[in-house]
Amino acid sequence: MTGAITDGSAIEDGRVVRCDVCIIGSGAGGAVVAARLAQRGLSVVVLEEGGAHTREDWIALREEVSYPLLYQDHGGRTTADRGINILQGRTLGGSTVVNWTTSFRAPSHTLEHWMKTHQVDGWSEEEMRPHFEAVEKRLQVMRWPESAVNENNAALLRGCRALGWEAEVLRRNVSGCINTGYCGLGCPVDAKQSMHLTYVPDAVEAGATIYADCRAERL
Repeated sequence: MTGAITDGSAIEDGRVVRCDVCIIGSGAGGAVVAARLAQRGLSVVVLEEGGAHTREDWIALREEVSYPLLYQDHGGRTTADRGINILQGRTLGGSTVVNWTTSFRAPSHTLEHWMKTHQVDGWSEEEMRPHFEAVEKRLQVMRWPESAVNENNAALLRGCRALGWEAEVLRRNVSGCINTGYCGLGCPVDAKQSMHLTYVPDAVEAGATIYADCRAERL
């Protein structure tokens, strides 16, 4: 059974949609959960506040186009004291569409903190390893070649090694990256393996229905 991506803004008031699971947001968390639950046979609905956009919508790679299209508050969201900008995605695929592809596993000390402080089981590094590996395989997460590192970061890497500090090249969820440097405006060649190219299609193929341009207002 195949689901669909629907324009939520066109739905008439008062419409009732029933499902086993309703997921708010189609970013890194929501899309993965939607895909896995739909694949397990549950009826899944995803509500995404942003629109269902593709690279054709941001191909110009201009801030005045991508910020209103892909970010919360047109890229102007801040902390309460306005001291820090919060660059949060607002589009199908969430922040994975506009992040810079750095991909790393939750550190073991963080997992241990979650288990100890929040009394959750099953989150040890060993228990999480197969789940990390599955996501990394789907998103094509690989170590970025050191030969592709630009000079300022290469100097930083050399300095860390000279000081005996632990340093390594980051892992990224990309395939066919051409180094445009415009990750924050949306990938113009779909090299970035964002949710709208990976787990969102997986969820739809498994039967999930996704309502874009649909804001959740009350639980």
